Parts: sequence; structure tokens; C-alpha cells
Amino acid sequence: MQVDNLNMVIDQISKDKSIDRKVLHEALEQAILTAAKKVFGYDRELEAVFNEELGQVELFQYMVVVEETFFEIFSQIVIFSQFYESQSF
Repeated sequence: MQVDNLNMVIDQISKDKSIDRKVLHEALEQAILTAAKKVFGYDRELEAVFNEELGQVELFQYMVVVEETFFEIFSQIVIFSQFYESQSF
């Protein structure tokens, strides 16, 4: 099973190199985070967390979700209306 393999690898490295498991978890998290930022963009708020129970690094993206204001919706309607009127069908 893959979960056992990753946890076994971490245990073995920790034992062989006398490195604390937490340090290995943090290094793994940082590696995944760096790779994710290269793929998804450095401007995204990402967090990588090692889940020891699952034996995997979970990646999270934080976003602020806001409601559109009436003005934003109205502006979009006006722009669409102007575009529609300018088209000749």
C-alpha cells in the first residue's frame, strides 16, 4: 500500500540520517508547495500539509469569495447591451 511505503520511507530516512520526522514532513511540504506554485502561479495563496494518517501531502488554496455588487452586475449588463446594439444581425 502506498501510504505504508511513504511512511516507511520517512521512518527509514529519519532513522538512518538521524533527522526528526517533523523536519522531513516540513521538507516534503515545502517541496510540494514550491512545485505547486510553479504550476499554478506564485500569486496564489497555497498551503501544503503532510497528512500522516493518509501518508500524503494535501494541497490547499485559499481564496476570498465576495458577492458581486449591484454596480458590477449593472455595468456588465450595460456593456453587454452596448455590444448587442452594435452588432448587425
